[in-house]
Amino acid sequence: MPSVEKSEEKPRKPESQDYIRSVLQLYVSLPHTPKKHRPDDRFLALRLHRRRVPFRLVEAALLLGSARRLFRIDDSEPLQPIRSLRYFLPLLDELRYARIDNDYVDYLRRILSNFLSPKTSQHSQHLASHDPDKTSPQTQLTFDW
Repeated sequence: MPSVEKSEEKPRKPESQDYIRSVLQLYVSLPHTPKKHRPDDRFLALRLHRRRVPFRLVEAALLLGSARRLFRIDDSEPLQPIRSLRYFLPLLDELRYARIDNDYVDYLRRILSNFLSPKTSQHSQHLASHDPDKTSPQTQLTFDW
């Protein structure tokens, strides 16, 4: 009878753990998101890390998505709460080819700071400021709109 291995997943490196933790901490700190992440959210954060999506790009997508929800027209229909990190995937696709200025991400962080839960740590900001892909064209972007 052949032996069955439980998992072939390699042990995570410390930098991937930092990345995953930062993505999840930012996600649960946003308004209209769950207070706790789900296992699928952790798996998606791991996939983003493995695909080498820069944290700054993930942060921009989460902050932009949250700002769009918060600052929309008052008389629009109420939106359902965000239940999964997957909600932000279309924004990641949108921003992947946009030009995002780092100052704009800082601006989003500032305008959302009053809405973020206290669980938001300096850890995600630290990770963003030391992102090895920070100099890639993807992360030194400027919005054209």
